Amino acid sequence: MKKFLLMLGCAMMVLLAGCTKSTIVNNMDGETVTGTPYQGTVENVEIDWDQVKDDASEIFKDTSEYPYAKDFMLYLEPENKELQLLWIVSKDMPGDQVESYAEDLLKKFNDVVATQDFSIEKSSDTSYGGLWKTYSVSLGIIPEGTSGDNTDDWFLNAYIPAGQDFQLPNASSSSSGAAAEAGTAG
Repeated sequence: MKKFLLMLGCAMMVLLAGCTKSTIVNNMDGETVTGTPYQGTVENVEIDWDQVKDDASEIFKDTSEYPYAKDFMLYLEPENKELQLLWIVSKDMPGDQVESYAEDLLKKFNDVVATQDFSIEKSSDTSYGGLWKTYSVSLGIIPEGTSGDNTDDWFLNAYIPAGQDFQLPNASSSSSGAAAEAGTAG
């Protein structure tokens, strides 16, 4: 009996393995169409910024990944291609963590947007991603309880114009995490 069930199972696997061609049925007129899906890049994709904000908030509020994370805010002017990314963190965050958080903020935010627009280059070990070629960004790593108006108390405050090569300022070397402006890469 076991042999029979094993042979029956193998026969079913062989039959199912042959069913690899995709078929799409158009319910409107009952016509069956076969083919491969479009895999090219679509021009002028409209970004759903509300979805981006929700997805980014989920990432940047995850205390299992970022133990000092408290809150995340996104402000944007899509018509001017300007973004402001503000990450509220615990005030006891060590200075040597600021640069890592800032890099993750830029890279992971870029990658969230790239999930909607495949023409945007994803981030890598050597790139913050393609979003910053067309969008300028103001970013801040802000200790919890700090006034948003007094940027001198922020761990990091940077503005990066669109399309410029840049490197983040080394915030851990600044005294008390004072604000820093991003410089262009040399």
